[in-house]
Amino acid sequence: MGLFQNIAKRVGRSAAKHEFDILRDQIQQLPEESVASLFKVTANTAQNLIDKLPDPRNATFAAALTLPRSTIQDNEQLRKDIALLLPLFTELQKAYEGADPDNVFTKWSIWFWRVILMNMLHDELYGRSKKLWKLIKKREGTEGRSLRSMRPKYYDKEGVIEDAPQLDEMWSEAAEQGNAEAQYNLGVMYANGDGVPKDAVEAVKWFRLAAEQGHANAQFNLGVMYANGDGVPKDAVEAVKWYRLAAEQGNASAQFNLGVMYDNGYGVPKDAVEAVKWFRKAAEQGHAKAQYNFGLMYYNGKGVPEDYSEAVKLFRMASERGNADAQHNLGVMYSDGEGVQQDDTEAVKWYRLAAEQGKAQSQFNLGMKYGNGEGVTEDALEAVKWFRLAAEQGNANAQYNLGLRYAVGLGVIEDMVEAHAWLNVASAQGYEVPNKNLTTVEEEMTKDQIAEATELAREYFKKYGKKK
Repeated sequence: MGLFQNIAKRVGRSAAKHEFDILRDQIQQLPEESVASLFKVTANTAQNLIDKLPDPRNATFAAALTLPRSTIQDNEQLRKDIALLLPLFTELQKAYEGADPDNVFTKWSIWFWRVILMNMLHDELYGRSKKLWKLIKKREGTEGRSLRSMRPKYYDKEGVIEDAPQLDEMWSEAAEQGNAEAQYNLGVMYANGDGVPKDAVEAVKWFRLAAEQGHANAQFNLGVMYANGDGVPKDAVEAVKWYRLAAEQGNASAQFNLGVMYDNGYGVPKDAVEAVKWFRKAAEQGHAKAQYNFGLMYYNGKGVPEDYSEAVKLFRMASERGNADAQHNLGVMYSDGEGVQQDDTEAVKWYRLAAEQGKAQSQFNLGMKYGNGEGVTEDALEAVKWFRLAAEQGNANAQYNLGLRYAVGLGVIEDMVEAHAWLNVASAQGYEVPNKNLTTVEEEMTKDQIAEATELAREYFKKYGKKK
């Protein structure tokens, strides 16, 4: 299990994707007539935001909704300005707390636009967010006069800023005045060197100020700073303290990290039951790593009774959110028939998803499936392809199998030099290569070829000698 997550960027990809999934699920669960009404409020809210947001934030919002995708993707300043809108939208949501039904819809609509903006900042997520808000525009004519008229005030058609006030200065002023959201935002800016010189000590200062006001994200980030010794002396006990405060407010990342601390005994006595408690809380919020780790606890019987069926359930949840480790484990369970009916076709499906994300062990396992024709048509070329990808990441099993393939010319042209080199690299990493295999290969080689293979093995070991 990984110990710590890095401090998230202002808009982390996983957070953006997670919130969009929640948004989409909520919309899909509503009847058609309710969706139409909700979209109407959402469209009106967009217009109201354009009219009421202070300069230049109104222009930034309008630009995000009207400028073409290529302009937003290519313009770093515009993307930065959009990112700086997000804490403001969070504050606006809080302003609409209350029982008034109109407030509930308006609050939801502000959240909707915040999620859209979050996803627009990530090239790979942009398309689905644009598609959703364009559906609203089509229904309600959102891209009307006010949107178009606001954009030129600070952004031309290329997204170039024209005399716009600096939003970072606004956040600095608000932070100095004690605004917790601004303090948190300024801490993120210093942590990432975004608009200000990168300075971990300053980041800690602003995170602490916001954290002491109860800001959960700031508490989480301050915990990460203590865990990593970034801007403060490394202190696992302090990290646990801040993770706990954020976790008790429902911050899923803090709940996950607190679970990791209990699982490994960092800053607290090792306690599998407490680890399970926090993994469960984060998993129930859709945190993929927590779902994976919670699944491992069931698989290994740590803190909970061993239960392969529960492990499969949790691995599947995490897998569907793109977690490569969970995808790999789900593949293993289908391959071995643990907690599910044995199914090589399903195993291949999950191995492939993890392999395509670069997980070396999944690449090796997929290569074995192709080599043996299990769950797929036997294909020596595909087997070699996946063995090579895993071998070049340092997987000793794959290096050994790639060496054997070169020795017999299966899926590759027979090449004893390559065979000898890969077998030696695997052996140097601790793989027990049978002596007879190396002897058989060497019997087919000249002394010059053996010398060449030995030199090639040294080169490969430098490049691919890391175990994974």
